[in-house]
Amino acid sequence: RRKRRPAVVAAAVIAGLIAIAAIALGALALRESGTIAVRTTIGGVEVGGMSRDQAEAAVLPIARRQMARPIRLIGPRGETQVTGTNLGARPLLDVALDEALASGTGERLLRRIGLGRTRAIPLVYRIGPVRAAELANRLDDTFGEEPQNADLKVAADGASVAITTPA
Repeated sequence: RRKRRPAVVAAAVIAGLIAIAAIALGALALRESGTIAVRTTIGGVEVGGMSRDQAEAAVLPIARRQMARPIRLIGPRGETQVTGTNLGARPLLDVALDEALASGTGERLLRRIGLGRTRAIPLVYRIGPVRAAELANRLDDTFGEEPQNADLKVAADGASVAITTPA
């Protein structure tokens, strides 16, 4: 009978430790709900442990600075520069924040104890359609080929374009 008692005590201690660990992990998960998992970046900015509003406030100034940086375009007949601001670029921050907040409880806990992978979420920008069309026209003027006379020939088997000399 005495031999069983140490085994029962050991089992009770192990069960107690497991229960304490489960409670601690549950409390940690509850505490972190509504925040972005640690070791998460958006556009290179560390946002782990932040709320959505805090992360937006941290990333938006960086995004604005990125939009103001020059973009150098080089073509066969010259070069030009534009900026994201000139193109009416807008950071798709809501998409990145939704992705950052989508981490599951297990992934959050693994990252908290240093076992999960770092998550780097790129910040994507949308360019305004009118500004994009203006850029396309500007690029065509700067880099496009000189207009040439051509004849369009349509036949039963298809169409072709033939460069011609002016008459």
